[in-house]
Amino acid sequence: MARTLNRIKSRLAELPVLFQIAALLGDMGISGYLIGGTIRDLVLDRPIKDIDLAITASPERFLKRLSGKVPGHSVCLDREFLTFRFMTKDQHWFDVTPLKGETIIQDLHRRDFTVNAMAIDLQNIAAPDSPLHLIDPLGGINDLAQRTIRAVSEEAFRDDPLRILRAFRQAGQLGWRIEEKTGNLIRRDRDLLKKPAPERIREELFLILSMDHAGPTFSRLHQSGILPILFSPVLPECPERQEAPEGKALAEGKHGWADALRNLASVEAILSCLPIGDPACLREIHSLLSRTCGHQATYWPLLKLSAFLSAMLQGWPAKNHDRLDSFLRWLCLSTPQRKYVLGCIQGLEKPLELISSQCCTPRYFLRFFRQFGEAGLGALILSIARQRADNVSPDLIRDMDDLLSRMASFYCTWQQMKSHPLVDGNFLLDYFHLSPGPVIGDILNFLEEARAEGEIQTREEAIELARQFFN
Repeated sequence: MARTLNRIKSRLAELPVLFQIAALLGDMGISGYLIGGTIRDLVLDRPIKDIDLAITASPERFLKRLSGKVPGHSVCLDREFLTFRFMTKDQHWFDVTPLKGETIIQDLHRRDFTVNAMAIDLQNIAAPDSPLHLIDPLGGINDLAQRTIRAVSEEAFRDDPLRILRAFRQAGQLGWRIEEKTGNLIRRDRDLLKKPAPERIREELFLILSMDHAGPTFSRLHQSGILPILFSPVLPECPERQEAPEGKALAEGKHGWADALRNLASVEAILSCLPIGDPACLREIHSLLSRTCGHQATYWPLLKLSAFLSAMLQGWPAKNHDRLDSFLRWLCLSTPQRKYVLGCIQGLEKPLELISSQCCTPRYFLRFFRQFGEAGLGALILSIARQRADNVSPDLIRDMDDLLSRMASFYCTWQQMKSHPLVDGNFLLDYFHLSPGPVIGDILNFLEEARAEGEIQTREEAIELARQFFN
């Protein structure tokens, strides 16, 4: 234990801002503690993404003083729980909350899990010659050793029902087990998950879906009866699926939740090894999926959410697809995020249509991506995932894999074409002495398809083809 504490102290010595915070707290007569997940990750020697602090004063007032001494800015993360984040210019994040209770011991007894209910006094950190002292009234260090998620009390989930999702998320991230009594408390209080703000539910869902292997965590959520509470209010299952005996439906693979879980597992398997032969194209597609799309979420969790929801929507009457948009709005997804998820699901049947109609040419690839944009790649991946989950013929899977590789390569080429067009609308207006109108868009689409097919490669060829278009 002494070796662990020494290692923690040396890691904290690499954060000079933390010592400035400790000094300012001392000057203001405020007690402050390093708490929660930060302590857990330090003990486990994991990377620290953000640093959790609890202080005996208003975080807002303290951070105003801190911003005058340390370059950075603060934002409010949660007005209800008075959680503020201070971001330094060197990209360190400090999440500051007021102490829950009159003492740090009372505070730790009000937290979620024992592994997150440990603390270190900041004044102890600031004293260079004193040994580090771990405040651990609930045995969190022992649960760390046992790789166990244990609620601090029987009221933990009633105090904040979102902790139910957090328990599964942390167990999945760490590869730990949820202690049996805690599992019983989750089942007792699971209906309370209807109460937290949708934004908070969205953030926890995205954190789970951002894991490399979210499927097992979703399976455990299903086994504990959590998924129907999260999804059924807006996405109820089809009547025919509800009437089937649960055991039989699951065995036959016709149950909505079972389909959704299989789809999620299948898309994660594909994402771990995308069937794209060109290394440069593969890197570009990975880079695309890693970009943010509103609320600081990347395309990875959105694509997995699309895979899960698409299975639940399979076989529904068309009018029920409106429920999908309602659900995405209820989750407070941004407009680009909703557009991406809807595009992935609406486009996942198109790749099969391309194969069956033998329209696998650049012209049709271009029309596909014009219609669905970045969601087109997601729809391709979802389409292959569904075929694999449904155990279709190996020949069809090979055709689908080949189609993904070809269309991904085309997409990368198309992005380069769009950034370096041969001609643009203004050029056409001036060159042919035209008036603005829809015909300009028609010409540009016509030229773009010709370029995709390799029929033109230079501006002169584009001008000549545009002239033929008019004639």
